Amino acid sequence: MLIAAIVITALAIALIGYLLWKAPRALSAADFAFALLPVLIGILIIARWPHDPLAVGLGVILVLIGVYSANRLHTGH
Repeated sequence: MLIAAIVITALAIALIGYLLWKAPRALSAADFAFALLPVLIGILIIARWPHDPLAVGLGVILVLIGVYSANRLHTGH
């Protein structure tokens, strides 16, 4: 399960980077923090408790919230 979480996290970070890079408007530092803060918290939770399925699941959910936030910034909503 930990390997799957690492793969999902790596793909999510790549997707966030792409969405923020291709955003149709100029983004501020607060926009980047809005998308990357849940990812950072998710990675820290996964790193702290790598063998706890609940913690890994929570970390993956936080990473996916970061992807959703980046998507909202990309579409301009």
